Amino acid sequence: HTISMRKLRQFQDLGHDVTFLIGTFTGMVGDPSDKESARRQQTLDDAMVKARSYAEQAFRVLDRQKTRVRYNHEWLSELSFADIVRLASNFTVQQFLDFFTPLLEAGHKVLYSGISLGISASYNSAIIAKEQLGNPEALEIVESGLVSTALSFLVVSLARASEEGASMKELLELVPVIFPKIGVYFTVDTLEYLHKGGRINTAKRFMGTALNVKPLLEIRGGKIEAVESVISRKKAITRMLELVQKSVGDSTPVRIGPFHALCEDECLAMEARAVELLHPVEIIRSEVSPVIGAHVG
Repeated sequence: HTISMRKLRQFQDLGHDVTFLIGTFTGMVGDPSDKESARRQQTLDDAMVKARSYAEQAFRVLDRQKTRVRYNHEWLSELSFADIVRLASNFTVQQFLDFFTPLLEAGHKVLYSGISLGISASYNSAIIAKEQLGNPEALEIVESGLVSTALSFLVVSLARASEEGASMKELLELVPVIFPKIGVYFTVDTLEYLHKGGRINTAKRFMGTALNVKPLLEIRGGKIEAVESVISRKKAITRMLELVQKSVGDSTPVRIGPFHALCEDECLAMEARAVELLHPVEIIRSEVSPVIGAHVG
């Protein structure tokens, strides 16, 4: 560790202040670090004893007066399970590099369209990965403005066009044509999880309402927005179908994507009613992933 400490000391000698970070929380959780067995989990008191000893050793190299010591338990210990799942849901730049690189090396053209930028930071990671790969012409990143099953409609449409021989340029031109034809409405039992995750926008105005009031939400402009609130879950689902029918109007053909989070029976009943109202030519059923489920409840 002295190599990095000596570099930090050089910064101090040049007039900079240094923040020296010690992984106390890392020690508390055990940190497997790709070893054959996990390190022993420690209490915070145990971790702090070792951290202070480590800091004293570091001061043999660093200027104590210009060093600020911080411990990562100060913020990591405050994370809830929902916070951790939210962080884990964001693909890292390295994951995108690992995914894109072999495809590009094999001579494939890649069009990536992920979860909406207004909801996830994964799009930014994909852009950075593309830049690190030298911005290859064979790789295109598209901001979908969509999420979950709605995103699958965009991807399936583009995949079908590709199978029919569409070029990358033609696929990119299709995106703004397809996007306005896709809508997302959903309802949740509570806004608690969306509120904690910072993923509600105008839906904040429903916070603090009566417990039996169920919010109707939609994805608009890539963000979760409030539509209205309805008393009781049954009425919320009925009203949601009315909104979908109004949005569809006389458009044909119609495709629907009913999806749920651990309420399959309700979803199937809603789907049956949607079939009666909309006469869809295609149905893509899905279950909300654990990551999305942790965000919405």
